Amino acid sequence: SPSFVPLNPVIRAENMGGDSNTRPAVKNTFIHYTYDTDEQPDYRPVQSGPAKIDILAPGAPVPPLPSVGSVGHAAGACKACAHIWKPGGCAKGSDCTFCHLCDEDDFKRRRKEKLTRIKAEKVRRRAETETGAKASEDPAMGDGAVQRGRATGSRHAAAPLVASIFEAAPSLELALGELIVDYHGASALIRWAIDLRKLRAQHRCGLSRRFGLIFAGVEVPLVLFVAPVGDPAAQAPQVTRGKGQQSLTMQAVMQLKCSDPAPLARIPAPWMLVNFAAGGWAPRLAAKAHDFAAQPTCSLIGKDAIWDVTAAGPGFGCIFHVEVSPSPPAA
Repeated sequence: SPSFVPLNPVIRAENMGGDSNTRPAVKNTFIHYTYDTDEQPDYRPVQSGPAKIDILAPGAPVPPLPSVGSVGHAAGACKACAHIWKPGGCAKGSDCTFCHLCDEDDFKRRRKEKLTRIKAEKVRRRAETETGAKASEDPAMGDGAVQRGRATGSRHAAAPLVASIFEAAPSLELALGELIVDYHGASALIRWAIDLRKLRAQHRCGLSRRFGLIFAGVEVPLVLFVAPVGDPAAQAPQVTRGKGQQSLTMQAVMQLKCSDPAPLARIPAPWMLVNFAAGGWAPRLAAKAHDFAAQPTCSLIGKDAIWDVTAAGPGFGCIFHVEVSPSPPAA
């Protein structure tokens, strides 16, 4: 037959102030223990010692390094091994001329820094090479330009604008959605071809595009935002112009943001002159010496921030421009 455990068993309590057939003594809802003596146990405060640090005694042999290339690891003068952190390890072992103390993160970080330096050096050399050729072909070209990207697909010509760097920039045809950067000396001109129909459909959040600019050999990550003003669907419908040709008119605002201000600390003069332009309108000055480290976002203010842009079919492409130039604040 099944056995049952009583709900209120008798607890043996020889050491709790009672006998073996009585319940334990309870005091203030707690089980009460009694001692043969009134003296309390000796609880002495104990203080732990410092952690043990193994220091080599003078003349003691130094433990061997994992590889020959690990000699400069403590001073940061080593080169990380590309194989030691992989499952198969490094086949050269201790004879490897690269550091085996660096982990995978160290290797990837240093490789990225190296590629950034190489990229900046190529841009600088190309700019110096093209300076003389471009200036000899057209005096208005100034210091010459380095073009990034290549237009493909449907093309839309950028309208001429009124400003020194905009006048110096060559007339290029951009594919819809394409963003290119032209360098004129230390200045950079960004051009982005946007389909106004797509911008109109994104009237709540607009469109954004990430890119990087190189100043003094340092790449600064930036984001260009273009957003419609209000609801373009109710504001500017398509208008027929002639047989089979249409155009789209709307209002838009632009904003330039630095997504990571940390690289700016490595630039001697991180202040930037920023101009915006859209369509065929003349550029408008947003800041003469903007500090993206202190204020990551730069934009025009008030009515100057609104651009009336128009694009004709069939592509409905409009070019949005931004000029960024190093410009230390006036003393």
